[in-house]
This record gives sequence, C-alpha cells and structure tokens, in this order.
Amino acid sequence: MEQYVDCSLCSIEPKGKAARCRRCSGLLTGRERLMHEIREARGWKYIATMLSAIAPGLGQFFGSRLFTGIIFGTLIPLGLGLLYVTWGGFSYSHFFVIGAAVFVLIVASADAWFGPTTPKAPCQKACPASLPIPDYLQLIANQDLQQG
Repeated sequence: MEQYVDCSLCSIEPKGKAARCRRCSGLLTGRERLMHEIREARGWKYIATMLSAIAPGLGQFFGSRLFTGIIFGTLIPLGLGLLYVTWGGFSYSHFFVIGAAVFVLIVASADAWFGPTTPKAPCQKACPASLPIPDYLQLIANQDLQQG
C-alpha cells in the first residue's frame, strides 16, 4: 500500500510512516478505501455482532481480526473441557461456568460491534463540514478533477 503523505494538516512527522499513521483512514487508497466504505454501508457491524452471538469468535473472523477471533473462539471450548474433566455430578459451581460462558458471549458480541474501526484522518477531523479530505486528495493525485 502506498504511503499517504499529502495531508497538510497532519502534524505527525515523518508523514505516513509513524505508528499512529498505520490505522489512519488517510492511508486508505483506491481499493482499500472502497472496501472500507462498502463494509460501513452494508452494516458489517450488525452481521459481525450476530455471528459472535451465535458462536464467539465468528464475528471477529468476519471482521478480519483472526487473533481476537481465535482467543474468543477457544474460551468456551476450554470452559466446557474444564467442566468435562472435573465432572463428578452436578454442583452449584457449574452455574459459575455457565455464567462465564454467557459473559464470553456478551463480551464477544460487544467486541464485534465496537471492533475494527478506522480512525478519521486528522484533516477530516479538523474540517468543519467533516468532508472526506483524503478522498479529495486521492482524486487530485489521480488528476480526476471531474469526479470531485
């Protein structure tokens, strides 16, 4: 992915290469920006939340966060394995394991909803009209002045 270094309002030096720049929406160009807008428009957060409510970790996989999905996906099977290994008949402590499983479902669903976000570029935050400045700069860089 090419570096986005044209933002005149960005105070980060060197522009486009700092750790804070990696997640800035100003870095998204071409196909990446289009896919981000499609995901936002299609309500991917709702789909990811419903998937995580069915099975923890699925919503994180849907949101392309594999490591988080693996962690959430292994919590309930590990809890069930612990329950199986220590089973000696029903006891009230099993309610704790059931409560922990419900808690994992709730946290996984909340994580899928608030999950991967792309922060706005500093120039877009500073714009009083909240215009997508990186989009306009990309159009100018491509010399596509008719579309803007």
